[in-house]
Formats: sequence, C-alpha cells, structure tokens
Amino acid sequence: MPIAQSVEKDPEVAKQRLLAEFAVAAAKPDFDPRIPSPEVNYNQQPTANYRDYFTEFVSLTVTRQMPELLRLAGFAEQAREFVMLDYGCGLGRLAFAFTNFFGKDPSRRYIGYEIHPKAFAFLLQAYRQYPNVSIIGDSMSVDDSYVEIHEGAGARAGGSEPRIKAADVRLQGRIDVPLDLQFSHSVFTHMYRPPIVRVLTEVASLMKPEGICVNSWQLVDRFAESSMRCGLADRQLPYEYPDHGFLTYDRTNPLMCTAYRLEQVKAIYAAAGHEILDIQWGTWTGRVPTQQITYQDVVISRPIRHR
Repeated sequence: MPIAQSVEKDPEVAKQRLLAEFAVAAAKPDFDPRIPSPEVNYNQQPTANYRDYFTEFVSLTVTRQMPELLRLAGFAEQAREFVMLDYGCGLGRLAFAFTNFFGKDPSRRYIGYEIHPKAFAFLLQAYRQYPNVSIIGDSMSVDDSYVEIHEGAGARAGGSEPRIKAADVRLQGRIDVPLDLQFSHSVFTHMYRPPIVRVLTEVASLMKPEGICVNSWQLVDRFAESSMRCGLADRQLPYEYPDHGFLTYDRTNPLMCTAYRLEQVKAIYAAAGHEILDIQWGTWTGRVPTQQITYQDVVISRPIRHR
C-alpha cells in the first residue's frame, strides 16, 4: 500500500493535517471568524481538508435549514422585523446562515442560546461584529450536558461560576423582543423530559401570535420500532427509560441520545401549553422523508394561548 494512502487512514494524522490547514486559512486576511477551529468543534468529524470542513459546517444550514425555516415562519421581505431564537445553537451553524442571509440588518435579529462553555466563548468572539446577533447561555450542571459528560468533565466541574439544572433555565426577562421563530436542532434529543417542558413553556410566552416553534426529535412510533428491529434505522436503541419516556443506546451517558416515544412527545407539548401543528419525518429510521431540514424528525408547534 502506498505511504500516502496509509497516512490518510490514520485519524490522528488526518486530524493534525486538518488543524494545520485550518491554521493556514485562519492566518489569511479574508478568513471568516464565524468558522470554528476543528479543535473545539465537538459536533463535526475531521475531514480530509479545510475546504471540505468548511463546506460541511455551512452547507446544511445555508442551503436547506435557513430557507425552509423562513418559509415555515412565513417570512416576508417587507416585514418590519424578524426575530428568531436558536435554542442550543452549538457552534453557530445557523447563526452563520442567518448572518449570511441578513448581514447586520438590525430589523433581522438572531438570538442564540448555548450551554457548552467552549461553544459559548467561541460565539461571543465570532459574532462580536454583528449587532443583530445576541448570544445568551447558562453554566449548566454537567449532569445535564451530554457533551461534557462524554468529555469526562465531571471531575473538573467545580469552577467559580455556579451551575444550574436544565429544568431551571429561564428565558423570560432575558429576551426583550417577541419571537417569530424558535428553533432547535438535535437538542431535545439530548435532554430529559422536565427540562424540555420547561423550555417549551418559557418559549410560549415569548412568541408572537403568529410565531411558530420548530424542534427536531427522534420520534419512536410503530414504524421506527419496526425499522430498528429490521436493522434499517441508522442506530439501535436497546435501553429504555420508561420513567422518562425515551430510548437510548448508551447506559453510562443516556443523554447521548434520547429518542422519545411519540405519545410521550404529545404529552410533553400538552404539558407545555403547545398545540402541535405538524409532524414531519426525517430519514433516521429509513423512512421516506417529508422534510429536508434534518435527518431527524421535526415537530412544528404554536402556544395554545395564540389560537
């Protein structure tokens, strides 16, 4: 086997090569600071080169998610304002798409909420030149942060900043403008039931009368169960937590994947005061998709008080 091919298959060599390419790109005057280093990007696997890394980071949100979310929210160019909340915004993939669409237009506002310390610090720096972008967050209990559990952060979770439980998150009073759209991608798929109810309840009071909430899930219905039994889904979920209503593949860190049963999701939305307007399916179970936002499933809702 040629040496070049054997090196390509070494993940550590590939990672170091990508970091070196990123460093070269970051040193150029035209480098976009909204692109995070692969060193802090816990949501993306290393790629063969920086160009592929950049494309993977931005392509889904720019070409599919942002246009579809604007359509679902009934966005109109002549609207006086448009405000969205990206709950669990990670390293800012959707923030990148939003600012690509709208630049620094003060009538188009993006609010990102994030709990991971490295992601939060990156976002504050990356979007400091965008007055229409606000980043808020909390120092969250490690028990509620699947990434930090996975990173083994429990032993160093002391710190000087107090951490709160996910079920104690407050958004009211921190967001000063009514929302047209609330979105989360692969967030409720890493949360327990009470914090999800809390988030949806908090959001309900912040929405405009015509505003909508779009959140991704991994919904376990009869089709999903059948698909997993046949080995056609993209994962197996052998462990069930009946008290929470979800299935997972990781006993040591259940929040790595919380796939909720459909009846539990309907109960969650009812408890939070939301009406489910539509459920759109993704491809994770091998199902023919009914939306292009994500491979996960999507629940579209609106607070009942606005009916």
